[in-house]
Amino acid sequence: MDEILLASGCTGVLAALEGMEHTEIRRLELEHIERPTSPSSTGLLVLDAPDYLAMDADGRRRLSGYLKLLIADPQEPVAHVAGLRRPSVQVFCPSAANVLSEQEAQNLITIIHCLFAQQQMAARLNSYITDSFQTIIDAQIVERQKQEIEKLNEELHSISRVDFLTNLLNRRAFLESLEAETKRAQRNRWRLGEAAGQPLPLIEKVGDPEFAGRPRGDIVDHIGKLSCMVMDIDFFKKVNDTYGHLAGDMVLRKLGHVLQEKGLFRENDLVGRYGGEEFIVVLPETSAQHARIPAERLRKKIKETVFVDDHGHSFSITLSIGIAEAVVGEESTESLIHRADVALYHAKEHGRDRVCIHEEIEPPVQPQD
Repeated sequence: MDEILLASGCTGVLAALEGMEHTEIRRLELEHIERPTSPSSTGLLVLDAPDYLAMDADGRRRLSGYLKLLIADPQEPVAHVAGLRRPSVQVFCPSAANVLSEQEAQNLITIIHCLFAQQQMAARLNSYITDSFQTIIDAQIVERQKQEIEKLNEELHSISRVDFLTNLLNRRAFLESLEAETKRAQRNRWRLGEAAGQPLPLIEKVGDPEFAGRPRGDIVDHIGKLSCMVMDIDFFKKVNDTYGHLAGDMVLRKLGHVLQEKGLFRENDLVGRYGGEEFIVVLPETSAQHARIPAERLRKKIKETVFVDDHGHSFSITLSIGIAEAVVGEESTESLIHRADVALYHAKEHGRDRVCIHEEIEPPVQPQD
């Protein structure tokens, strides 16, 4: 029987764990948990991430023999927790502290099963090594167990990066990918400038050309460029209030499906759910003006899509979309996302169901002295 030591104050996690079969759950105060007597008696320790981060070195050494699952606060960024990830530490971040959705509860149980299986496989391998002078080990069995461990680790990695409702990258995974793409765009821009023998000119504000359905612009319009697109469902609260939260989830799921359809975005574009009804797309090697093409294509497609709730009532939605282009010397990816967010709210303030580019927003008129 598997054993779980629960030091977490998250009641939603406790409710989900109580539904697990063949598992003994013991609730203990964190300070009362002793160092395990042997590797075979470790079990799984579930605790809140803030409690673990607040522990001193002696406290962490006392828990070092346990396999740990940290429950991160849904209201706090988990970037500082990500650095703790190692084979003995995993992180789970529910959307709400007290109540887990059915899908989140299933994801949590899957993670725990993966951790127990990983622990059992590791214990078996250690046992095989210890008894190697007494037992002839079948190489095929070891290889098969190794493949099982690798498969479980892949499943665990996938669960931690994908939003369960839309099947898109979650916020943490998206920000990691955006950071990598931003650095790649900066390198490409530097290389292009080196090849030209002089630095590339700063990005200038351009007009709004009428795009055709074919590639436009020369190499300078693309290499070293990076654009960010933030979109939000207009009046989404009204959808939930009128048709129910199940219909709202259906809308989010459908939008996630549309965002992954072939022909809407390119294979190397990054698409993720940023939070709630807000989605985000990063388009490498794309200026803001060229990013308008897929943005308008998406806006029109969603506007023409008919949604039907469980009672047969049909309705439609619209999207507001903000776009910003990475600029030379930008300090952080958060700055790029912020400018796209400013463009998004500018679109909402000017009628919704439209695409707005941050570089085209007229700066506010300063009052005269």
